[in-house]
Amino acid sequence: MQTTLVNLNQDNSITTTSKVIADSFDKEHRHVMVRIRNIIEDLEASGKRGDVYFKITSYTSDQNKELPCYEMNRDGFTLVAMGFTGSDALQWKIGYLNAFNKMEEYIKSGKQTELTLVDKMREDTEMLEARADREEAEQRLYNLQQKGAFDTVQHALKMAELFNNPIDINDLITRDLSTTPAPILRDLKINLAPQIQQFGTLDTDRSSLAHLLDLHGFDMTPAKFNAEFLRPMGFLSDNNKVINGGKYYGTNDKSSSAKGTTQPRWFDHRFAELIEHVQEQLTSK
Repeated sequence: MQTTLVNLNQDNSITTTSKVIADSFDKEHRHVMVRIRNIIEDLEASGKRGDVYFKITSYTSDQNKELPCYEMNRDGFTLVAMGFTGSDALQWKIGYLNAFNKMEEYIKSGKQTELTLVDKMREDTEMLEARADREEAEQRLYNLQQKGAFDTVQHALKMAELFNNPIDINDLITRDLSTTPAPILRDLKINLAPQIQQFGTLDTDRSSLAHLLDLHGFDMTPAKFNAEFLRPMGFLSDNNKVINGGKYYGTNDKSSSAKGTTQPRWFDHRFAELIEHVQEQLTSK
């Protein structure tokens, strides 16, 4: 909040400036500045601190230049203005003192809604800026971790292909990527599912969806589970083939009942991960 003659600052101090005083009393600002410097010298010569009353600051001129001025409290104003004489000067002194008094009453009355709102807006802005900086840094770190994990697994898969030596993705993660955030690892497994399946999971125990749903206590029929989750998540095609990221969780085995056809089977030791993934989908709906 600001009045014509005095300012109410964020810390509830009340001040005016040498520029405002110069304009009010029809003085040259440079002369007022000289007077203040002389007062500061006199104060310090008598063992008192000038910065108790005056503080150097700046203002923007009509020519849009930043120029020096002094900020001062009530006592500083009194020291500066006591040498100004004449009836007009007296009226200005009274006007300034009244302005200081009214501002002090304003503070004491507790009616500082405007100031409170300004402070709240400033705090909110600073908090949002800090949060944005933190989120940006966290996102950069996340991206680096994501790239590092992807490169590690992709390299291992290439080595597995080159030397025909299957790997277990979870063993690799436990050994080399134990500090990588879980969402990164899950996305990585899904994105690289076809390669992961090709080089290390076909010999993994696998079961029907009905058996695994019952084993994990998930109260839903296989048909409903397929319709509500596996197909919308892009893990199962309309003709019941495991596709895309679903190949991390399962595979297409030859059907025992119909020659030349396949049926989806899901890896036993990864089904808990699939259930966790599905439950996240449920909570986000």
